[in-house]
Amino acid sequence: MRTRSRMSCTVFHRWGQSGIASGTEAPMSDVIDAIEKSFKNEIALKPFRSVTVKDICEGAFISRRTFYANFVDKRAVVAYLIRRDAIEPMSRALELLSAEETLGIAPAILESFYGGIYDNADFYSALVKPMCGVDPTFELVVARALRKVVEEGLLRHCPSGITANDKKQLHFGAYYHAAAQAIVVEKWIYDNFDPPVQQMAEYQARIIAPSLAQLAGLR
Repeated sequence: MRTRSRMSCTVFHRWGQSGIASGTEAPMSDVIDAIEKSFKNEIALKPFRSVTVKDICEGAFISRRTFYANFVDKRAVVAYLIRRDAIEPMSRALELLSAEETLGIAPAILESFYGGIYDNADFYSALVKPMCGVDPTFELVVARALRKVVEEGLLRHCPSGITANDKKQLHFGAYYHAAAQAIVVEKWIYDNFDPPVQQMAEYQARIIAPSLAQLAGLR
């Protein structure tokens, strides 16, 4: 497994929410680390649908109250991990680039997304493979997080004077691309990360970039 550098990221604990909760039994970073370690240990042993909050708490040596002070449920743990590993590095890069720059280096941006997952290949394989065709959690988590990034990017780069109808089109376009990408990522993991990260990023950039540019009115 490769090791890639990654900038520190804002912690997103809840389904689509961010922040730091109080009343935990240890410093927040220690609690999150303990929950992550316990969750990953459980996923290595059994499918996600069989993992319980009780299992995670016992492995992390924390109370259920402490767990729920940080995550609303076990799906939120998955959301936190995929955001931290893959989505937030890509999101931060997009915030710093113009529309033209984004289109010019789209493969590199997508490589940070796919690379963040591949860097944790053992965990995501154990998580995702038993879900395929049975549990939509991973697809929903990825689609929800990607939709936000895509829609914010489209709105940030679209021409001034955008109409309400244009915004609606961007909204649905963001959902379409996010949902499609979530399914693609799940298949890529199921297929043992084939093709390799760079090739996958280049392939997806050729498909995604022209469509997103058209949606934003850049082409």
